[in-house]
Amino acid sequence: MSQTPLPRRLPFKVCYICGREFGSHSIAIHEPKCLQRWHIENNQLPKHLRRPEPRKPEVLTGTGSYTLADENEAAYYSAQAQLVPCRNCGRTFFPDRLPVHERCCKGGSSGVRPPRSGTGSARADPSQGHQGTSRGAPALSDQAKVVRRPPTVICYICGREYGTKSISIHEPQCLKKWHQENDNLPKHLRRPEPQKPEVRTVQGDINNWEENSAQAL
Repeated sequence: MSQTPLPRRLPFKVCYICGREFGSHSIAIHEPKCLQRWHIENNQLPKHLRRPEPRKPEVLTGTGSYTLADENEAAYYSAQAQLVPCRNCGRTFFPDRLPVHERCCKGGSSGVRPPRSGTGSARADPSQGHQGTSRGAPALSDQAKVVRRPPTVICYICGREYGTKSISIHEPQCLKKWHQENDNLPKHLRRPEPQKPEVRTVQGDINNWEENSAQAL
């Protein structure tokens, strides 16, 4: 007897503001409302915690084509930049979750945070914030296996971490934003344009890759 084929999952898109997944049609309805809500929540934050309006990542076309997964990865990292730190423990949350957390937060976080996860169905819900390492966690030697952190690259302009594919989407936008902010500074405070560190690739040499990432800090 032939088996009934499993229903195929419809393609989804990640909102660049909140990081949630939506259908390819409903994302166009969601994003304007999400941005409106973002402005309301951002205006309620203390001035030192207010953030610039998130910009939708521009996916380059032509010779350097990008897949839906690449676009979702760029949108996910854009959403992660909207997280706000708790004033007690330093963990980061979306603004709508921060007041709920702060009411029960006693501070004293260990300061150890798990690595950022990549895109995909196994990614944790970003609205829950980054969870610190719990007390009494077993040592690495007692664990069955260690989850390996996905590779990331540090932007030489802003110092944030991005996926190896989304970094090429982010950097041109980040440099454009840098020029806008630099031009608004008084002349004596303007800085020379940041130069991208020269990356010397050596096949199979992971230490060389880490060294070049460190130069961006």
